[in-house]
Amino acid sequence: MYTHFPADEMAGGLVGACFTILTINADKHALMKRFHKPAIEKLMQRSALFPALPHQRFLAI
Repeated sequence: MYTHFPADEMAGGLVGACFTILTINADKHALMKRFHKPAIEKLMQRSALFPALPHQRFLAI
């Protein structure tokens, strides 16, 4: 799934994009279960991207 952000919504007039990957637990799949050990699933994982200039104020805290 993905979406694009128009240039007028992004800092500096750049066009942006946002992507996500949907996954499922494959512990019982004949081939895929060999790649990772069974574990407690993470319910949600979040990432954040900051524009090039404004991130300086967050790093200065």
